[in-house]
Amino acid sequence: MAITKLKRKNQKKTQIYYQVDVYVRGVKIHSKLFEKRLDAEIWHEKVKSEYIEARQTGPKIDEEMTFGDCIKSYLQDNEGFLKQRKPSQQSMQARLCHFTDSPISSTKMVEFCGETVDEWFDWILKQPTAKNPGLKS
Repeated sequence: MAITKLKRKNQKKTQIYYQVDVYVRGVKIHSKLFEKRLDAEIWHEKVKSEYIEARQTGPKIDEEMTFGDCIKSYLQDNEGFLKQRKPSQQSMQARLCHFTDSPISSTKMVEFCGETVDEWFDWILKQPTAKNPGLKS
């Protein structure tokens, strides 16, 4: 729980506020000021539970969803996390180009199987960079 007690002095009077920051997976999603700690705690729990509940239901997976759609959904879900860590974002996008620019990205998830992965490996091995000794992805 991220509730911070703040004191502000106005002429002769000191006011106490509580700043509430709601974090999910290390990313700040909401922030608000309250005069009472109890109100701050109630609001914090309400916002966090609503956010987590909305994430658990998530979007419906339909039969038309492709592997490329799954990659896009993954990037959208982790956008805040990746923006905080620029090197992670760059390395993630560099690695994901082998999925997004390949024939595997247009494969429907209901048709995804071992043969699809084998075809994808064949596609990777035919790339001009496949024999590069410094290739790590």
